[in-house]
Amino acid sequence: MDRNIPDEVLMQQYARGDIGAFEELLARHRRPLFGYICRIVDNRELAEDTFQEVFVRLIHSRARYKQTAKFTTWLYKIAHNACVDALRRESYRKADSLSEPKPMGNGEEMRPQDVVPSMNPGPDEVLAHEQLSETLKECISRLSPEQKEVFVLRQYQNLAFKEIARTVGTSESTVKSRMRYALNNLRAMLIERRVLEGVTL
Repeated sequence: MDRNIPDEVLMQQYARGDIGAFEELLARHRRPLFGYICRIVDNRELAEDTFQEVFVRLIHSRARYKQTAKFTTWLYKIAHNACVDALRRESYRKADSLSEPKPMGNGEEMRPQDVVPSMNPGPDEVLAHEQLSETLKECISRLSPEQKEVFVLRQYQNLAFKEIARTVGTSESTVKSRMRYALNNLRAMLIERRVLEGVTL
């Protein structure tokens, strides 16, 4: 499969029955999509189930895809809806607030990439980076669901504000407002933990 073929063309090829095109799309987007879902639902087992649900929905809706729509925007819209549904189902089973942090299953940790260590860090720098990454993960999990999703889509998935607006179903100005609040809240939480020095948000 030619890796230079745009996602949108691959999706149309898959809609016509090309399984190889689907496999290429899955290979391209599996890792970032799963990372997005993990950060939104904050639960490894739930994230794995939701990830499977996203591709089930993609398969069922492939015939409705139009090449005029950017594939990543369309894909993350499906993922957004699947995450909302998963969290809603989870809220029925647990009394915990969705805004509270939830542990990752199997002892696995997400590793936010906001702060990048040097190429040859010493032991102290490695420890400091790991502690800061853990703190960032905790702070992100404490954002409101709306702020957290916008922050993750922007910072981790590199979506433009216009694409995020289409994904979450709101206006671009609302998305930018949520991003500002998210950054301000993260900054305040990091200051509270005295770890903001050297971090750019």
